Amino acid sequence: MKKFLRFIGILLLVLVLIVIILGLIEPKEVTVERSIVINGPREVVWDQMVKFKNSPNWDPWMAADPSAVRTYFGTDGQPGSGYSWVGKKLGEGNMTDTGIDGNKMKYWLHFEKPWFMKSDASGFYKVEDAGNGQTKVTWNYYQHMDFPKNASQVIMSPEKMLGNMFDSGLNNLKKYVESGKAGTGSAGTVKEVEFPTHNYAGIRKTVTMADMMKFFEEATATLNTNLGGIIGPEATLYYTWDTVKHTTDMAVVYPIADSIKSAKGVSIFHINAAKADMIVHKGGYGTLSSSHMAVNKYMAEKGHQMGLSIEEYTVSKKQEPDSNKWVTNIYYITK
Repeated sequence: MKKFLRFIGILLLVLVLIVIILGLIEPKEVTVERSIVINGPREVVWDQMVKFKNSPNWDPWMAADPSAVRTYFGTDGQPGSGYSWVGKKLGEGNMTDTGIDGNKMKYWLHFEKPWFMKSDASGFYKVEDAGNGQTKVTWNYYQHMDFPKNASQVIMSPEKMLGNMFDSGLNNLKKYVESGKAGTGSAGTVKEVEFPTHNYAGIRKTVTMADMMKFFEEATATLNTNLGGIIGPEATLYYTWDTVKHTTDMAVVYPIADSIKSAKGVSIFHINAAKADMIVHKGGYGTLSSSHMAVNKYMAEKGHQMGLSIEEYTVSKKQEPDSNKWVTNIYYITK
């Protein structure tokens, strides 16, 4: 019996030493990244990736554990939205959109169960125009693994296991988009119009692109509380869009009657009647960039000089909770 216990003790000691050695060898920083090129519009691919309710169309983990139940939260396609899951094979956890920066959506993953998988990770989805109507998609994952947990990579390699799942998911996404089931894009047809004279009341500020939504929500709340005499839908005026410094000079406004007096902290903006290139965007704001790009392309082809840009939210969250039914009129005043 003593020999047996001694053997067990030596075996445990050897296992501990192996774990320690592997923990010292294996990296603590884990990054997995995969890319694919899809024959489809960037806005269509983007819509599939940033709206979590679209993920069942391609997500490889849905097929891996059909028993998993997802509960969604937040405004789908917007920062702060996400979902939690509970499944027999996948355990429990949640995923959250932590911010959208241009063509990149950052996310945070929390794994709760099983206990030995409890951890946090982050990453991003990125879409890029690959030319000829194609879109390049990148799926990134990052995790810090403390010692000695990092030793588990020898048995469960994130690069291999996650890499295979990422490849599977991206191929699913490619097939789904190229089948036409995801749609053909939310951008409408650009047309030349006369933008009528407008008097707006609102709040103007230069902010980072990452803080645009925060400023918009704060300004809207202030205007709704302090402003009277509103005669139309809310809008945003964009005076500058600096892609180097990643800042924009913008004003969140409401159209008002000529005679209204400005409330405290609110400025008056008078926009004269002018010619404009205009497009109607249908759907959530996550794909607004596609409509803006369509107008920019049209203006370049026509030789129009770009002036003030205006987004007019004719149907928004206030009237309709389903973001697929939102309508935004986008105007570019031409010089």
